[in-house]
Amino acid sequence: MMRESLWALILCLCISACTSVPLSAPATTPTRANPDVPSTSAANASGSTVTLQSSAVASDLLLQQLVKDLSAYPRPVCDAGTHNEKDWSNYGQGLSPALGRLFSDSRGQSLSTLSLVGIFQQATGLSLDAVESSTDAVLVTIVKANCNNRTGGGSSPAAPRDMVLVVNRHGGVWQMGQVASVLSASWAGDHWIALVTAADFGGGAGFELWNVAQSAGQWKSEIKFQFTQSASLPLPRMSGDGSALTLYSPPAACNLPKTFADPNPTIESDYKLQNGQYQCIASRVVPTPIPTRNP
Repeated sequence: MMRESLWALILCLCISACTSVPLSAPATTPTRANPDVPSTSAANASGSTVTLQSSAVASDLLLQQLVKDLSAYPRPVCDAGTHNEKDWSNYGQGLSPALGRLFSDSRGQSLSTLSLVGIFQQATGLSLDAVESSTDAVLVTIVKANCNNRTGGGSSPAAPRDMVLVVNRHGGVWQMGQVASVLSASWAGDHWIALVTAADFGGGAGFELWNVAQSAGQWKSEIKFQFTQSASLPLPRMSGDGSALTLYSPPAACNLPKTFADPNPTIESDYKLQNGQYQCIASRVVPTPIPTRNP
């Protein structure tokens, strides 16, 4: 009886040991990215590289096209006493259409204005100043688009050297005129306001303040104020919105005595836009600068 009980106990222990052994867990295969599908960071890097390459190709093609377009308009010689005004006129007539084609070319629509300006500068060797608007139009100054030889001796004015125009990305080109220089320009909501040196003569200069606005789909410039200075320096200054102007011109002074200790004083005057006109509001005598000419 005892022996049978012992065998029953051994059998129970064996069964218990077998049921307590855990089942083997299935093998886990590590997750591995598909080598044929790039990761997000790799895709972004690849996209940036492609964009840069596309921009470089577009810039190179545009540069080649611009050089070809301008080959029919070689830059004339600018020497004192050289009477080649017709050549300079033809040269200027070639610049503005070429700039318009560059801005409207489908290959450059993804390029910034700064990039297009750089392409034009590289092709021509000229400097450009560009002021963008809140639309797709750009006010562009082509520096030294003309030879600025003097038209005569003494105080005769020099020929205007810089070309001012408006271009857009649809092929529109509007000539605003030629000036000695554009001192400052800014976008004022729906138009540009620009302070320009209209002409240099002797040691002095004539200045104009422009509004460049759109009317019936056309961009036009309107002279809002003009004045002269007996010395080209100090240069007049305009506020960013064009509502205030500081200039140096004795005839335009206000609130000053009629006689001065200095027979030729330099007078600084502040003007403000009031009721649509620029009015002198204050003047003061400042140290007289040495007369100089603009380059």
